[in-house]
Amino acid sequence: MIYYLATPYSDVKLSKMRHRYVYALVLSEELRKKGYVVYSPIVHWHVQTHLYNLPPEATFWEVQNKAMMNVCDGIIVPQISHWGLSDGVIGEIADFTEAGKEVIFYVPEKSTKHITASSCATATVTYEDIVEAVSKADGFARENVFSKSRKRRAADNRHLARYLFMVLNNHITFPEAGRIMDTDHSTIYHSLSICDDKINSIAKDKWFISVKDKALQYLAEDNNYDITPIPSKI
Repeated sequence: MIYYLATPYSDVKLSKMRHRYVYALVLSEELRKKGYVVYSPIVHWHVQTHLYNLPPEATFWEVQNKAMMNVCDGIIVPQISHWGLSDGVIGEIADFTEAGKEVIFYVPEKSTKHITASSCATATVTYEDIVEAVSKADGFARENVFSKSRKRRAADNRHLARYLFMVLNNHITFPEAGRIMDTDHSTIYHSLSICDDKINSIAKDKWFISVKDKALQYLAEDNNYDITPIPSKI
């Protein structure tokens, strides 16, 4: 039997959505170890949501989620009292109940407050490989990216490397990412904000987007990372 894992996700704070993604990831593994076969829409779509700047709300993902709910034999709803039940989760419970499918209210072994960087601290795509790919994409020496140079080209490459690391390693918390990239979480937030403006604002930075796309391509081709689909534009 396949179970649909229903957990809250959307929030005005990116940090809270990242935390909820990590928790859904930990819950999925916890359930797998107990013999459950689970599908978590949060685990499946979180990286794509941020890579493509897609809406996190359940209404946007309704078509995708409905299709998977039709396939699943039941729903597992973790009892997370301080979160309560989101409108999306309530709607999912109603759909499974109406379909006469099994509804399991599950008590997790781990509290959300105990989910930390140590829970999932291993990078899926290493920072060194990302810096190498960004440097190659821009034709810029990688030692300049690792340097403290404040020249715009070096700074932009550092911002992009941090951005790609956080997007491709969404299970890693900001403090742990800071330790991996030898910086602090406020600097990472700053890099994400700059990259978001360059990629998603009305006045898009075409050069920056081109370097990002090439870097993703090099990560897929040179390092055999499974980065699909690789966006040609955002």
